[in-house]
Order: sequence, then structure tokens, then C-alpha cells
Amino acid sequence: FWFPQSELVKGGELVLEMGPKPNKSWATDLSKRPPRDNVAPIVTTPYVKSDASLFLDKAEIVLACDTENAKIYYTTNGEEPTNQSTCYKKPFFINNSTTLKTIAFVDEKASLINTAKLHKADMSTALDPGKVDPGLAFAYFEGTFSNVSDMKNIKPAKTGIHPAVNLGPKQRDMYYGLEYNGYIKIPTDGLYNLYLTSNDGSTLSIDGRIVVNSDGLHPLVQRSKQIAFKNGIHAINVKFFQTGGGQHLSLHWKGPRFEKTEVPAEVLFH
Repeated sequence: FWFPQSELVKGGELVLEMGPKPNKSWATDLSKRPPRDNVAPIVTTPYVKSDASLFLDKAEIVLACDTENAKIYYTTNGEEPTNQSTCYKKPFFINNSTTLKTIAFVDEKASLINTAKLHKADMSTALDPGKVDPGLAFAYFEGTFSNVSDMKNIKPAKTGIHPAVNLGPKQRDMYYGLEYNGYIKIPTDGLYNLYLTSNDGSTLSIDGRIVVNSDGLHPLVQRSKQIAFKNGIHAINVKFFQTGGGQHLSLHWKGPRFEKTEVPAEVLFH
């Protein structure tokens, strides 16, 4: 069963009059699919090819369009681009947060407009907590939780110090929660990716602000956030709860001059 897109976009009703028995031969012959060579070619939407969504001092902007011979035009002041806007000829740099809008043309045929919000990072300033010792302070809770906030007014069943963010302090396999508090030592200024992986709910806060929210009941999932850090000591908090099913909690990072790896105990303190 086929109908053209031109009919679909007009709107209307599709009515199926159904009987008591299936017609298993209806709409099964793919050889009768109508030809598509009468579909007019489109100009695909241009995009930012360089990684510039978050940057420190400046970002190189590389634009691309997958339609052959398309010309890209752009604006950086929030206005809608046209073929009278600045024509992209080579990569350029920005040094402030920018809303970049792009459009592509082949002759007079235009693409859709793409809007990219490019942010100059606000560096998270280091703290001076005084003397710190290795390991994170943890609180272990037992109970039935559906959000990490459910642990807020419950007395922990166990507290202590643990070297890293994982399930080490747990005392059973279901219906428990963990909260880690302490500091993370950032080795050098720059952009860092933090990856929080959990089976069921978890949150990651840096310097008092939630940066990764993976709260609620869910299977194993990894969520991440890119943050600009000043080197030094920063506050860290991880909350996690587990109901049933699989169990997992880990924290990874990727930063200047090192690839993604688990956050080591050597940079975690209380």
C-alpha cells in the first residue's frame, strides 16, 4: 500500500475498513512500489564539522554540506541567513559564545537552516579545602528508592571512606543506595569529559551543581558532561540507588593529554 508524500502533507484521514479475516496478500508485493525518480532533489542542511560546542579561548569553525556544489552562507548575530549573508570559503575562528546559523544553496534552491549554539566555557574555579586525605566519604543506605532524593532523610546503615566511585561498600544486591562526598583533583586547566554509568538512578555534582543527571529507574546507561576546569581541588558528589536487576556504578573521565579511563583513587579525597 503506497501513497505519495504530497498527499500526506495535505493532511486528512486514512480509513481502514477491516473485516473478520486477514488478507495476507494485501500490500505484500514490494515489486509494485512506485518509482521515486520523480522526487525533486534536496539541498541537505549544512553543519558544523569541527568540535566547537564548548571551547576555552577560541574555536575553529569548519562548516560542511553533503550536497555537491552547495554554497554555505552563515550569520553569527542571530539573524536568519540567506544567500546574501557571509559566504563560507574557509575555516574561521570565534572567541566568544556565538549562535551560528547556516544555510546552503544550489543555485536558488535552499536547504533548511541549521542553528548551532557554541559556548565559550566558564572555568570552574578550584577550592581551598585545607588538608585532605585519600578516598571519598560514603554513606550506605538500605530501603526502596525511586529517586536519589529518597535517601535524603534516611539514616545511613553504614558510613566510611572508600577509594573510588563504585559498588564496593554495598552489603546486599537489591534495595540500597550510596552517596559519595569529597574532592577531585584536576591536574591541569582544560576541558574534561565526565562519564557516569549506572544501573538505576544516579547523579553527579561538581562544585555544588548537578552536571550529570541519570536519576530514576532504568537499565545500564552512561551519561556524560563536558566541563572546563581550573586545575586544583573541586568538590564532587555522587548519589546512586539500586532496586533490582543488574548492578553497576562507575565514574570515568577524559581530559587534556589522556584518553577515557576510570577516575583513579589517586585524585579522590575527603
